[in-house]
Amino acid sequence: MNVKKEILPKSRIKLTIEFPAEKTKKFFDEAYEKLAPSVQIKGFRPGQAPRLMTLESIGHGRFHQTALDIALPQVYYEAVQSEKIIPVQQPAVSIKEFAEDKPFVFEAEVDVIPEIKLADYKSIKINPPAGGKKEKFEAKKEEVEELIKKLRFQSAVFNIVDHEAQKGDRIEVNFDGSIDNVHQDNLSSKNHPIILGEGSMIKGFEKELEGMKKDEEKEFDLDVPNVADAKKTKKAHFKVKMVDIKETVLPELDKEFAKRFGHGTMEQLISAIEKSIVDEKELRHKQEMEKEILKQIVAKSKIEIPESLIQQEIGQRLTGLQQQMGHGFAKYLENMGKKIEDLQKDMREPAETSVKNGLILGEIAKAEGLLKHTHDQKEQQEIIRKTMDKLIEMATK
Repeated sequence: MNVKKEILPKSRIKLTIEFPAEKTKKFFDEAYEKLAPSVQIKGFRPGQAPRLMTLESIGHGRFHQTALDIALPQVYYEAVQSEKIIPVQQPAVSIKEFAEDKPFVFEAEVDVIPEIKLADYKSIKINPPAGGKKEKFEAKKEEVEELIKKLRFQSAVFNIVDHEAQKGDRIEVNFDGSIDNVHQDNLSSKNHPIILGEGSMIKGFEKELEGMKKDEEKEFDLDVPNVADAKKTKKAHFKVKMVDIKETVLPELDKEFAKRFGHGTMEQLISAIEKSIVDEKELRHKQEMEKEILKQIVAKSKIEIPESLIQQEIGQRLTGLQQQMGHGFAKYLENMGKKIEDLQKDMREPAETSVKNGLILGEIAKAEGLLKHTHDQKEQQEIIRKTMDKLIEMATK
């Protein structure tokens, strides 16, 4: 077999493959053996009719295509193996010649794992904490109090009351928002629950609800973010009806409260909350270090990303967003004033960064003896974690 390899831009390769004529016949023999038993010819058992009669019944086009379907993957795989390339997609194939007892000639273009000229990642440094010591994180008193407040609301009891809506009440409202007299689905809702004063709604909305009575209706205008330009606002008109008002009764901070969250005392619960806050801060700090280290390595490395890998990453991100939003995806696009093509364009830069990071981390893992071939997602994540830990250790020495 003769294989000519041509290097194309963006880590793409073109193979011109010529398979010898004396070996091509076997593909047609295999095709015949596969198709002949399915042919019914009067006077003969399946597969026992003369070859010429059988071929006439099969038809030249079907026979030729079946032989090609057998030959192409075998010859292509052999060529890829001989050239020691690792494709990342199915090839684009152009058949030049394929006939019985003649050379099988075709061209195959395919994206391959790119060559990476890795930067000297061991020399990458990031600014160490003051004094050169490991940064220590603490849980602030107000942070702990905020989390306890959220836990109390999770366990709150809501009693029916006969008073005007006030801060702390759990209310339900129907509201209809419009801009320039055009109804806006994203500014409208029915039986919408709100803990008044929590600030979950757009600025000024909850303030307008304070003092309203059950079944009372009200109209007011507010500035809302402009979907087309986040730096600007638009005037929206709201029609609101107070559907329900309930008093929020928060649980006492005692042993019973602590037990609801798996702890025997409030002291133990507070200690667990403090630890979770510190753990979260440490995780965010580590992620920031990882991002900075990778940014420096990528900037100093040379890598040409195949377009197909970028498109695969964009496709995965888009699919994930669609699955996450479900039936609301179409409305999301409408509210954003975008088409799927616009989202794909927005996703391109982060997708390219993600692909580069992944390839470079794989190269570093190989250099550090951490890489092993596995399709297990947990094992792959463990390799990435160990590689990043190694990079952080080197970058903070």
